Amino acid sequence: MKKVTTIILILMMYNGPLVSRAMDAIQSSTAISLGDPDTIPPILLEGRKWNVADYAFIYSSNLEIRIDGDSTINATLYKKVYERLNNGNWEFSHLLRETAFGEVYLWDHSSQSESILMDFNYQVGDVYLAGIGLGGLEMEVVLDDSLELLNGEKRRMLKLACNPNNPDDTYDIWVEGIGSLSFGISNYDSGFSCATDMERILLCFSEEGENLYEDEGMDSCTITIPTVDLGFEAMNVSLYPNPNDGFFQLEWNELDVHAVEIYNAMGQLVHQEIPRNDTFGTFDNRQWVDGLYIVSLRDASGRLISTGRFFKH
Repeated sequence: MKKVTTIILILMMYNGPLVSRAMDAIQSSTAISLGDPDTIPPILLEGRKWNVADYAFIYSSNLEIRIDGDSTINATLYKKVYERLNNGNWEFSHLLRETAFGEVYLWDHSSQSESILMDFNYQVGDVYLAGIGLGGLEMEVVLDDSLELLNGEKRRMLKLACNPNNPDDTYDIWVEGIGSLSFGISNYDSGFSCATDMERILLCFSEEGENLYEDEGMDSCTITIPTVDLGFEAMNVSLYPNPNDGFFQLEWNELDVHAVEIYNAMGQLVHQEIPRNDTFGTFDNRQWVDGLYIVSLRDASGRLISTGRFFKH
């Protein structure tokens, strides 16, 4: 009876995907574990840095992320996350806390509540639903595997997909002790959903200056930022009429365009499509609110090749 009482007390403090399975285990007198604090490596430690390539919105950029200091909210201790773009100034971004059982929570200032960012208690078949401030993503764990780091150490790895019927269509990967192989420890922006591509890649993860993870598809911890003019005029791209009130046409005679993305003035993706024609596309924006919109054209590799803007009124 003492063992059952202990398990119940643990469950009262834990609100994760294992609760229902744990209650079943109690009823069958089977001992369960929420994770061994001695075996789950922590993520949120100072001295670590995450280098992320951000391909979203108007341009590509290098995003660096680090932990620096603490903040207490409602008697709960959070780690302060700082970010900087393209070697600019470090700026405070958000607050995270981590439990000994492999859960990482994000504090949302607007709702004054927290949402689960990552949970390494998930198993294959469990569904992750991003909460407030995390973009509304819904993904299913499709693979529980391991990843070997550059120092030879192996870490548990969870692959998540929006479409569980196609496990190869992986949307994100979580690695114990590192975080997301897309976002690092930044949060899922509100502009991302399962209807859009994940537009961030973790290039490198380091601890005290030593790289422990490097993306195998890249040869550097940074990407090259274009210095050429990618504007429509410079790239011989036409958008007309501009302003418009319902329909507009894009022509890109000299570019190999594989994706058209359109963002509103807040940076939220409102439309994305693969062109059906090699040189032009016609777009219907009658259902969009009036205002400024940004258009990004990308090649087959996802690289930004031109960008422009228009007004709807």
